[in-house]
Amino acid sequence: MASVKLKDLRGLGGKLGQKLREALQLDPESPTAELQKVPFAELQRIVGDQSASMVHRLCRGEDREEVKPGEMKRKQYLSFKSLSPAAESVSDLEPWLASLAAELVGRLREDPRRPRSLVLYHRGRLDADHGRNWMAGRTSELTKTISRSVAFPDLHLSTGSTGEMGANAASIIADTAKKLLLERVSSPFPCSRLALGASDFRKVEGSIASFFAKAKVDGAEEVSGVEDDVLPTQAETQSDASDGGSERAPEATSVEATSVGPKDRQPANVAEFHKASRLHFLGTWRERFERWRAEGGAGPRSSHDVTESLRRDLATLQKEPLALWAHLDMDCFFASVATRDMDAPGEEVPTAVVSGLGPSSEICSANYAARRAGVNTHLWFVERATSILPSLRLVPISSELLRSVEDTWKQVYQLLVTACHDVPDNVLMRSCDESALRVEGFADPVAWAEALRKAVFQQTGCTCSVGLGPTQLVAKLATKACKPNGVRRVLEDEVKKFVGELPLKDMPQVGRAMTAKLQERGLETCSDLQALEKKRLREWFGVKGETLWLNAQGLDQETSLVPTQRKSVSAEMNWGIRCQDRPAAVKILSEVAKQLCDRLSICNLRANHLTLKLKIAVPGWVEPIKKGGHGQCDDVSRSSSLPLTSDLQMLQRFALQLFDSLSPDPVRLRGMGLAARLGSGETPSASSRSPKKAHSEASGIARWLRRPESKQAIDVDDVDLDSTRPTVTCPVCMQVLDPASADAHVNRHFEEPAEVPGGAEPPAKRPRLKAEGAPGSDSECEIIA
Repeated sequence: MASVKLKDLRGLGGKLGQKLREALQLDPESPTAELQKVPFAELQRIVGDQSASMVHRLCRGEDREEVKPGEMKRKQYLSFKSLSPAAESVSDLEPWLASLAAELVGRLREDPRRPRSLVLYHRGRLDADHGRNWMAGRTSELTKTISRSVAFPDLHLSTGSTGEMGANAASIIADTAKKLLLERVSSPFPCSRLALGASDFRKVEGSIASFFAKAKVDGAEEVSGVEDDVLPTQAETQSDASDGGSERAPEATSVEATSVGPKDRQPANVAEFHKASRLHFLGTWRERFERWRAEGGAGPRSSHDVTESLRRDLATLQKEPLALWAHLDMDCFFASVATRDMDAPGEEVPTAVVSGLGPSSEICSANYAARRAGVNTHLWFVERATSILPSLRLVPISSELLRSVEDTWKQVYQLLVTACHDVPDNVLMRSCDESALRVEGFADPVAWAEALRKAVFQQTGCTCSVGLGPTQLVAKLATKACKPNGVRRVLEDEVKKFVGELPLKDMPQVGRAMTAKLQERGLETCSDLQALEKKRLREWFGVKGETLWLNAQGLDQETSLVPTQRKSVSAEMNWGIRCQDRPAAVKILSEVAKQLCDRLSICNLRANHLTLKLKIAVPGWVEPIKKGGHGQCDDVSRSSSLPLTSDLQMLQRFALQLFDSLSPDPVRLRGMGLAARLGSGETPSASSRSPKKAHSEASGIARWLRRPESKQAIDVDDVDLDSTRPTVTCPVCMQVLDPASADAHVNRHFEEPAEVPGGAEPPAKRPRLKAEGAPGSDSECEIIA
């Protein structure tokens, strides 16, 4: 291997190879011996843990990839057409879509595997220099081609009795591709090249058609076994809107499951789903934590010896009136808790915490030994992780693990309070594994952080990283820079340089969409933003531009350690929903409402507004890779106001009415959710609002006509749930009115004083509502003497 040229090494011919060569000052003709001399730590610094492991093995001729029979089969079938002149409309493309789809079907009939993804490639109008660049071999400067993918359409309806795909298989693919083109490609026309591809194949028994025709359903056994994996706490009966899926996945089900009778497939129980969900555990931890703290922190406590040792260590530190922020983050928390009793001291076996042991089970957490070998949560599935690292140790989520995680973060919190002079207000738990701390009175903050890390490890057996800085943001970024198991302090005069070197995509509130917008303007790092004025960023990105500017300067938007008060509570069920009829759907809806009611009651909250959210399977829907997942769906919602309540029957009744108003096909339902907006008495008081806003909402007939009276007692049996139109209350007679007739009704009280109920005297100055669109004042009403 030492004499092999770098350009001949597999995987080093693209961006990775170029990055390596530039960093090490090598050229493509350099021998591999030069790369073999580079220490592994240096490779990690240049290309990261995952790529460093691959490069380190590659230059020594080590290949851990398992040799499997049949691996030389095609990974993708592709049919494409270059269009000259470019197509300018859908009608121009439809014949070519049909032709490409037919060609694709012909190839798939000869392959026993099933594709899981349909990929569409689209190229717009050719650049002026496209031809010259092509002739010169400058492929990187050619007109860009974009790709969009979707789950491969369901072809089982087009199969014949022999199991072969029928004549309309091509039309199904063409229709799916057309929908993908029009909905997911921002500028579909003109189109100078179009291609359809089938990829991400999975081996199945028989042909693709026979796979789609199968109706094997074995997920019920997994659902019935959830009871053994319940975390037996009252808090686990709650629901949370952040549950996008469960770690409890049944075995593979085919698309024919939608036609199986209720006896063969029962919908998952919502309560059991939430009890066994790691996502639900994470989504509801704050409520459990606040309730536990309000009750005096009963339960597992940190060791007295560890606490006293921490106090002694802190007492030896020199005192100084210095204040700064610290951010503590536990290192791969779930994996650390799961393996702390498995490995010998100093031993670190590559381990991943997973939702199950099946090939499609999700990777929840991976320790750093596994990450260095290329295994992380981005791989998503166990099958992919074990293909990279066959020796990976898998630890499935269990009730014992969740209970152990809960006890551990309670012990960590107690140590954090001790480290902050026993002042709980100086500790803000941002999640169950990270916290922001206000550090005061220590001349050497790094020594303080080391003492805290030592105590955390002695108490929990898990390592953590601590960042220190003049702001919360800088402290958090410093924590990322010193992971794993480290300490990093950024001084105030180092902030600009430290933050300026960070890529914008790693900053808070910068996702893929915002990253693309920033790159369009040539903004890659925080230093690029530091050179711009806040006003310019505000013009480009609106309010978010100010946030970007503050982040680039290392400044906090807020310095409070008080957690944000919630404005809504929700519960969702987006996994395992395969209803056969309306009663089955209504049963799940009732269970979701029960979860929402329990959560409102436990938190002593009431709601005045309810929103129903449904996920409806798109035409041509296929079972997703994630077993039991919702797959590609359209999101629909319907809302309604309701009396201030947390009553279960009231919530169920309004939810059912909203469900009937949407009239969804139960067979196509893949997810249900209810979101309750808290009433005005449940949110921060009016005194916390700005004086200007409070004055604008003070009083007047305009306010009466804008807002319905929510404090008036309402007989539930008399509520017309079919109507979702708002109502208003007359400020004189308190009669509930339709908004269309409210103006005339209120004016009538002052024009005919004898008819005012109760003999009320008309006011000296009578308000007169101006007609809509009348000239003059643009206010909603005018006082006329």
